[in-house]
Amino acid sequence: MTYFTAKTTEPVNNLTVPVGTTAASGATTIVFGQYSIDVSGNLTLLAATTNDTMLLAGGSGAESTKALSATINEIAGVRYARALFFVGATAPTVYGAVLPSPETARTPRLAGLLSGQSGTTLPSTNSVGSVSASGA
Repeated sequence: MTYFTAKTTEPVNNLTVPVGTTAASGATTIVFGQYSIDVSGNLTLLAATTNDTMLLAGGSGAESTKALSATINEIAGVRYARALFFVGATAPTVYGAVLPSPETARTPRLAGLLSGQSGTTLPSTNSVGSVSASGA
């Protein structure tokens, strides 16, 4: 997950994820989503894409864009997290998802990892304690 503070108030209808040096292959699930973050750091899913196994299959520098299930009205100054749920043979590298471990241990969180998920959808809620550092 990549955490951020919205800079402007605007509707969001699509999510775009840039591919790093490794493209996805052998995927059975690829879903993007966006969470709101409460004052304790707990996450609530606002909207997600449908499963699309062709996303993130492009080469380095390619971007994958997919429509969300509902429009998100981002509010300037509010913290959000964007998530990528992948199940498959080769996980893609995506920009902004992995930072050095010391950096992801600081607050406010910039990136995190939620492992051990199954199915084809993102979880609707995640407690702050279930998200770990995503550092390399």
